[in-house]
Amino acid sequence: MSLIATRQQIYSNEATDILHQISMYPGILEQQVCAFHPDKKAQVENLITYFIKQERIQREDNGSLYIIGCSPKPQKDVLIRSIWVLIDFLKDVEFHCAGDYPIMIVFLIKGKEYQIIYAEDGHEAIIGTLLNQQKDHTARRIILVDSSEQISNLIMPGIVGYCTVDTYGRIQYYKAQT
Repeated sequence: MSLIATRQQIYSNEATDILHQISMYPGILEQQVCAFHPDKKAQVENLITYFIKQERIQREDNGSLYIIGCSPKPQKDVLIRSIWVLIDFLKDVEFHCAGDYPIMIVFLIKGKEYQIIYAEDGHEAIIGTLLNQQKDHTARRIILVDSSEQISNLIMPGIVGYCTVDTYGRIQYYKAQT
């Protein structure tokens, strides 16, 4: 006797993950959610459509996803750019979560903490001061900048690299000077 899997059994893990990702990263793009599940793109797209019909999530015209009742964050575009950086490392990531400004995302690779930090153009000194005041300097920091010209103005411990991300998710990395 063979058992037929129900929709609940087939989709339950992905459904939980998708809702968690959308609530943790409000404004995440649909294509980014699909990137978290590269072998299940069709299932993810179906679940997103299903959640929209159920009015559990909403989709903006640009593809940004939100849990119903959750308003867009002021720095949504920065979060979207930070998620692209996370996705670039995703195959090695053991854990990830949203951070508090200026730390956009925290993730672990081989038990080592990495932080994606946003340094807004013109605010490099403030970001440096905030991060230099932290007692724990063991995290490896990837600094997301608006332009490569900012890099020389960023001085803080733990920087492993810098990057820019355009609106299409293309990332340009710059090596930290040691």
